[in-house]
Amino acid sequence: MAAWMHNAYLPPAGQFPVWGGGGATPRRALTRPPDRAPSFERMEWFESLLTALWPGIRGSFEQELRGTLEPKLQSKLPGLRFGSAYLGDSPPELRGARTRAAGDEVLLVFDLGFHPGSSIDISLVFGPLHAAICDLSVHGQLCVSLVRVVPRKPIVCGIRIYFANMPSISFNFAGLAKALPIPPQKIKDFLQEAIASKMVLPHSICMHLDSMARCFTEPDFLEYHALHSAPPAAVLRLRVASVAGRLLEELEPEGPSCLGVLQGRPPSVYALLRVGGQQRRTEPVLRERAGKGVTWPGELHDFIIDSLAEQDVHIELYSEDTARLVQCDELLAKARISAEEVAGRLSGSRPPLVRVGMVGVHRSGGDRSESCSAMLTGSLQPLSARPPDSWARSEALLLLSVDCVVGLAPASDGRKFAVRARILSEARGLGPEAATSAHEAGHDQVTEARVLHTAMEEGPLDAARDRLRLLRDRGARLSAEDAGFVLAGLVTTEQARALLEEIGREGTPRHDPVGCVEVLFGDQLRLPVGDPRAHGLRVELSDEDRGASVGVVEWSSLAFLTQSRKLEDSLQAYVLDPSVSGRRGTDAGTSATKIFLKRSLRVLGV
Repeated sequence: MAAWMHNAYLPPAGQFPVWGGGGATPRRALTRPPDRAPSFERMEWFESLLTALWPGIRGSFEQELRGTLEPKLQSKLPGLRFGSAYLGDSPPELRGARTRAAGDEVLLVFDLGFHPGSSIDISLVFGPLHAAICDLSVHGQLCVSLVRVVPRKPIVCGIRIYFANMPSISFNFAGLAKALPIPPQKIKDFLQEAIASKMVLPHSICMHLDSMARCFTEPDFLEYHALHSAPPAAVLRLRVASVAGRLLEELEPEGPSCLGVLQGRPPSVYALLRVGGQQRRTEPVLRERAGKGVTWPGELHDFIIDSLAEQDVHIELYSEDTARLVQCDELLAKARISAEEVAGRLSGSRPPLVRVGMVGVHRSGGDRSESCSAMLTGSLQPLSARPPDSWARSEALLLLSVDCVVGLAPASDGRKFAVRARILSEARGLGPEAATSAHEAGHDQVTEARVLHTAMEEGPLDAARDRLRLLRDRGARLSAEDAGFVLAGLVTTEQARALLEEIGREGTPRHDPVGCVEVLFGDQLRLPVGDPRAHGLRVELSDEDRGASVGVVEWSSLAFLTQSRKLEDSLQAYVLDPSVSGRRGTDAGTSATKIFLKRSLRVLGV
């Protein structure tokens, strides 16, 4: 354990900030097999713990397969479903670990592999057809961030678990897979999308240990949005200047398919750039013109970097599929380079240019030689919370922390909701838009997750009074000692006794269920805003199951953020107005429906 905190893993002074203002540790030997990388250490002791926990972890992942991936499959092909979803008896393997300190956080990076072998039982069913998945293999680097280490219990205030980069996934089909009207590669794409929406940066799984330990009154209590909405470090702007090489020269011409002719899509190639869960696609170039190389000189793609030291830039070259109803493009070549290396090359060369060798995916005999190369150009813009000298000549990124929604109607229980945000501009009308993933509403969802501490804008006594009143309305009969134990950290036994007497004088318990249906989001939306003084913001809660709007909150200008010292406001509750949505309404909202939001600005290049 002591070796983990060796100075070799601490960020050198003066390097580019990678997370919360910390430093960066250059990654080495990216092309070596992960189990031989010198920066990883063996972790046999943790593998035993993972083996013991695997039955519970496996059950959670199996539910995610059915709850997240199955709807994606059915949206593309109605009737396609999982026949079975058992992930096997063998837990993932931990090939090693390394650490990095950044400010008051400690990052643990685990080299993870999952190869369950023949013990898995996963199958897809489409009518009478059954296709079993076999030879499943998953590999990636799982990051566990210990957020805010403090000299008190529980020592670590929160934990974030995520993949900095998309894990690699491979599998085969057995049975009648060839008869399925959807190709295996498309199922793999859906699986990666499901993982990206949950666990690939900027998304993560969060555990708020301060809340679990009931440390609500501690002066350094970790705010909920500080855990699930960590600010990014930089914006990486990339342009694919060209892709050329032997692979394109040998690319055989392909005649147009009947479906492609009907849809007006001739055979084409395009490049796909990925950083974490973000991906950007270039415009297609006709395949017949690709022999001497392809260029996209006018396309600039922005990527928000959360961790410069851990994230990679992936470049992939595809041939567009024009022959199938369910489009599945063919991967021709791919490459990977660390974001830190890209940033270093762009800043250290004139003109800023990065050459990346790409390997063809269909080379015979395991040939890993370069088959083509991509030339990238662009820039890296650090993000800062300091005001610029002139807002008119600056660019900013709006970070919108969407914490939760409370006060929904009983009819909304079990439905899925999403929050959509859009920049408003007097000159250009509607601007950039972003949306959270869909989350299911439930009774007391926020209450249970926050351990009876949901009134973020109220004091401890007000919060305790509301929680005791809620328990009373649910039929609980608590003594002062019981209440003091349940609300430990909020009130003492004497205070609990006084609150119980006050609540008792209110008379008959209120059995009004309105306000008990809640949605816990814990998401952060990121929108480019230019000069915030010339732009407004519109936030809408959408009932995804009904395709309708619950309500809207709107600001005509973001100038107030530019005047705050830290370019941010505090987490606040806003009442959603159903009358200004402009969309068909729903029965999910009430007059008490509130959304908890926090807004902040980050300035590029300051």
